[in-house]
Amino acid sequence: MSAYRKVEVATGHFLPLRRLTTVPPRDGKVLCRHRNRKLPPFEIEQARWDAATPHTPDTGPVRMRGAL
Repeated sequence: MSAYRKVEVATGHFLPLRRLTTVPPRDGKVLCRHRNRKLPPFEIEQARWDAATPHTPDTGPVRMRGAL
């Protein structure tokens, strides 16, 4: 299970979210946080989290400043 996923929050709009270990008070919900920690955590439906694809920000080409 990946802690980071690209979740569709609206039709065609995806956000990379991190699932928090804190259990939300309502059933069928997951507590998530965006990478901007100034925003408070929010709840999304469990079905949206399960349908989301894993997001691994550490993979892909490495970009270095000044490299040719």
